[in-house]
Amino acid sequence: MPAPLTWTNRDQLQNIARSQGFTANWNAVPAGHSVFVSGLATDLPTNATAVFVCVAKPGDTSLTVPPYVLANFAATRARTLQSRGAIYVGSWPIGSPVQLRLRV
Repeated sequence: MPAPLTWTNRDQLQNIARSQGFTANWNAVPAGHSVFVSGLATDLPTNATAVFVCVAKPGDTSLTVPPYVLANFAATRARTLQSRGAIYVGSWPIGSPVQLRLRV
């Protein structure tokens, strides 16, 4: 089992402005692995949930999630039990992910 990557700016991403997006930085990715950045937000009063997954190119050490990806995420509410948001950064043993282009 290879050692996990190191998410170097994790502590700086405690509060994210949806209108600005964010950049995740990492190092020490195991050879032959691709890095993914994913996020989840749920809002109980409106029963809304949003999820995203972005995959970095092999060899990259950062990935920027643009504002349009976060546009449909509900803002976190002041009452902790009403909403949740989380970001995950990890790696998969996929050396060459397939690039998918979607048109609007």
